[in-house]
Amino acid sequence: MDGLSNLTTISGNFYIYFNYALTNMDGLSNLTTVSGNLIIEINIALTNVDGLSNLTTILGYLYIGNNSALTNLDGLSNLTTISGNLDIVDNDALTNCCGIQELLVTPGAIGGQITIYDNPSECSSEEEILDSDCSNYNYAEGNVYLDVNADGCDSADILYPNLKFKFIQDSIIRYRINNSEGNIGLQ
Repeated sequence: MDGLSNLTTISGNFYIYFNYALTNMDGLSNLTTVSGNLIIEINIALTNVDGLSNLTTILGYLYIGNNSALTNLDGLSNLTTISGNLDIVDNDALTNCCGIQELLVTPGAIGGQITIYDNPSECSSEEEILDSDCSNYNYAEGNVYLDVNADGCDSADILYPNLKFKFIQDSIIRYRINNSEGNIGLQ
């Protein structure tokens, strides 16, 4: 893939599959947009997708499946938009999905369904990925209450669920939504 280093946009579908000797995608380091579907499937020696680190937009769906040596998705950490579905299935060594955690928590970032299963622990469901400790940030947690009568927070106030929070640290923006009980936790 080294010969593709000047490629910034793919105007259609991009299939990366049945490449038995492909270990990385470093030659795609300037790719920012795929205007169709991106399928990464049955690449038995592929260990990471770090070469996709500048990819921000997929205007179709993203499918990552049956890559038996793939260990992490860190190369997808700048991905902000998937217009279609996100499918991550049957990747036997995948234990670090932190690269898509921000994508999962950003409202509207994924236009279709999210299907994540049959990967090892930490990456076998959307909930596992969201619960993963993916950073070295300070930890913040608490409950969100709505002070309806504007008399200061007290035990009479109600919990305020499903509120979107924006956290900024060192120019890095992260979003979280508190749960249905009004609780929020952020690493």
